[in-house]
Amino acid sequence: MRILFIIIFLTLLISFLSMDKIDSWYLDLNKSSLTPPGYIFSIVWPILYILMSISVWIIWNKEKEITFPIQLYIIQLILNFAWSPLFFKYHLIYESQILLLFTWMLVFIMIILFYSIDKTAGILLIPYLIWLSFALYLNNYIVKNN
Repeated sequence: MRILFIIIFLTLLISFLSMDKIDSWYLDLNKSSLTPPGYIFSIVWPILYILMSISVWIIWNKEKEITFPIQLYIIQLILNFAWSPLFFKYHLIYESQILLLFTWMLVFIMIILFYSIDKTAGILLIPYLIWLSFALYLNNYIVKNN
């Protein structure tokens, strides 16, 4: 149980440290009318990171070593963390869209692999995939309209 709390704590800490302050550049972009207010992101992401942490913890407890599904988890997490600076700091909206698409594909594969090991672990990742799908839409809207 201690490892679960360590995983959740580290994931939330990295999430918090990777958040960039939103500058006027983003505020001035043409965004979808479906773009939620900023505080929604600060509610949704910690919940998703907790679900992701529990999911990988379940797989870790079954596998007891860093297997391919856990490697995918680590890779997609790195891509996830790379999106914010790419988008908000460097304003690379097209490149961030491609990064987000790769992240989505890895999470989709990860869900299948996790589900084959433990159904609960796979199911816990579905909200993350749904949120990534929504993020893809929002990022794509910005690419097409700016």
